[in-house]
Amino acid sequence: MKIEAVDPSDVREALGYSKRRVERAAKSCMEGATPKAVHEARTSIHKLLTAVSLTPKRFRTDAETRKALRRVKLFYKSCADIRDIDTIVHTLASDDRLRSAEGVARELHKGRVLLLSEMLRSARRSNLGDLPKPEPGTKRRLRARLLRLIEAKAVEALRSYDIAGSDQRRQSDLHSLRKECREIRYLLDFAVPSEEVDEAKAVLEEARSKLGAIRDDDLTLHALMRAAGNSQLSSAVADSRRRKYAAFFAKGAESGGERLSLCLRQLR
Repeated sequence: MKIEAVDPSDVREALGYSKRRVERAAKSCMEGATPKAVHEARTSIHKLLTAVSLTPKRFRTDAETRKALRRVKLFYKSCADIRDIDTIVHTLASDDRLRSAEGVARELHKGRVLLLSEMLRSARRSNLGDLPKPEPGTKRRLRARLLRLIEAKAVEALRSYDIAGSDQRRQSDLHSLRKECREIRYLLDFAVPSEEVDEAKAVLEEARSKLGAIRDDDLTLHALMRAAGNSQLSSAVADSRRRKYAAFFAKGAESGGERLSLCLRQLR
């Protein structure tokens, strides 16, 4: 697949926008850590880190840059923990068969309250005011780095795909595959639009959504299995998870997994 990079100034502009978006997200979380606010924080941080990954090496390795990003990553970690709880609660509330798991939901709520103090502390510390501005760099170097990152992530995604597709119990590899799809998808935002690029982004987005649904079931199943007296509910979630897994990795051109595998091979 032929990929051309955008102008380096576009990366610098995207970095500035992502920085402001993270700061707004942190402020929103401090004002009220709703599921929507926490999700926005995670997404904005992902976008920021993608933009940073495409900046010149001098900027990426700068001491002030690294210090600022460490603070942001701590904020992300606390948001991710809370987001997992929000995902489980949403799954329990959205399925009639699972609404009887009120005890599990209460325990999850208590866990979320305990995590909030750490999240608020990390949000206050995630200020990016001292993040330096990168030099634009050259288009040739930007394209080389963009291609290198996409290729490396596509290779890793294919490895995870092969392992996860051979054994549905490999939850960590499924999770890794979803993350690689997300990161490649964000990197392609810095490629010049074309029919091939747009198609790859659509395939990656679809795969990320389907893998996310499997991940949601994994999180919910783990929560139910830790609580006593939920064997029937656990069985219902396990059945849902098996169906989603089988559909994704089914052989055939219509399978989301088959389309993803082809897309990743083209990006290698």
